Amino acid sequence: SFHSSLAGSLRTTRDLEAYSKIKSPSERSIVSKLVPSLRGGIIGQKGDPSPLQAIKNSANEFQNKANFKRVLVSAGLYFLAGAFVIPAIPRIVNEIVANGKITAASSTIYGLVVSTDAFFTFLTTNFHATMSDTYGRKPFLLVSIAGLGLGFLLTSLASKVWLLILAAAIDGCTSCMYSLAQAYVSDCVGEGPKLSEYLGLFQGLSIGLAFMVGLPLGGVLAAKKGTHYNLFFSAFICGVNFIYTGLFLSESLADSNRKSKTDFKMANPLGAIRILARSGFTLGISLCYCLLWAANTGLQVNFFNYTDKKLSWNTAQSGAGLALMGLMVAVAPKAVVPILGLKRGLVFCLLLFAMGQAAIGFAPATDGGGKWVYLGLVLSAIGSVANPAIVTLLASQASANEKGAIQGSADTIKTATTVVSNPLMAACFGYFISEKAPKGFLGGSFFVGSGIAFLAALIAIGTFNAYDQIKFE
Repeated sequence: SFHSSLAGSLRTTRDLEAYSKIKSPSERSIVSKLVPSLRGGIIGQKGDPSPLQAIKNSANEFQNKANFKRVLVSAGLYFLAGAFVIPAIPRIVNEIVANGKITAASSTIYGLVVSTDAFFTFLTTNFHATMSDTYGRKPFLLVSIAGLGLGFLLTSLASKVWLLILAAAIDGCTSCMYSLAQAYVSDCVGEGPKLSEYLGLFQGLSIGLAFMVGLPLGGVLAAKKGTHYNLFFSAFICGVNFIYTGLFLSESLADSNRKSKTDFKMANPLGAIRILARSGFTLGISLCYCLLWAANTGLQVNFFNYTDKKLSWNTAQSGAGLALMGLMVAVAPKAVVPILGLKRGLVFCLLLFAMGQAAIGFAPATDGGGKWVYLGLVLSAIGSVANPAIVTLLASQASANEKGAIQGSADTIKTATTVVSNPLMAACFGYFISEKAPKGFLGGSFFVGSGIAFLAALIAIGTFNAYDQIKFE
């Protein structure tokens, strides 16, 4: 009766997973006789996998989908905790340095705190990612969550500048969630255009949604309760996330895909460059990644000041625009990559991003200027699909036991680009709003970003024409 009942229900992925867990050979034999698809009917046609392999594949696919959803939650909580403190950190620095006032000294110290975090992230992110190819992703995801929470607690208790620097250094040294979560997604999904879709969903839902919710709520919480509440609340989120990840997130890296030994020569920033420069193809695609991120940094750094200066938008209006962009980033990968493929999709998206930046820069200082800005944000959001497409192309050039290293290498050059381009793009905006700049070019920094993205598209075209190393289209 039990076997008949089980056989009658073996029609879904979940039921196939249940069958694959039957240990007794005799029970497997009985159930397989009762289910035609298991003895060669539907599954057992020419060219199809064996029945047991088909069941195993279905069970693995079910498990991988569940793991993908769980890592979305884990990464989402991580970035939500980070978003909550963004409005609070500058005020805490002002309190410690200048009794709550905004001064040149407090601004300098704030820049030092942010730079310390970014610098240590640059130094260590490839170390964590490379180590994860040997020891698995989950331990380092837990390290990243714990480091973020500890950094917030230290910042909340800080009364001296050196404690702020120490907290930033701890966060930076453990900050590997972005690259490790993407490596986790790669483990679950595999290679091909499908990976680009899932990486786009990951970035849109876990990162974009977290900042869409966390930034405005963090501002409200800091205004009503004080900045320290943001830090305590974010530390609490990290604690909950640590428990959730430890208990419910499975390890994604199979033992067969692990390296037997870590090559520490590659587990550093120079190693990241060597990994990405080992072929002309990966070097060209990596250069596209740097240029795209530089253009994107200009949007992040200057958007609020630009819309305030030119259109007199308040923070809520500008935030609503970026929220629209975040939603589009989550949806666009499903529409672009399946239709165009990775190569054409990447070039198309880079050109769209360039057009989007130009549209924002061309926005007139009138009531109709908002339409140009929203158009630019939509085009830029669709163009942002180039980001997961590039990561997918880089991942295609790595072996199964190097997925973490290639993700860490990409994150290393992204961090380095951010450190360099943040002040440069901010200075670019400062020039175009100064009296030295030509009149009518208030959006000049966005024209610069448009040109950078267009250059990335040209390099992508040249790379694809020179090298044919893609395993899939």
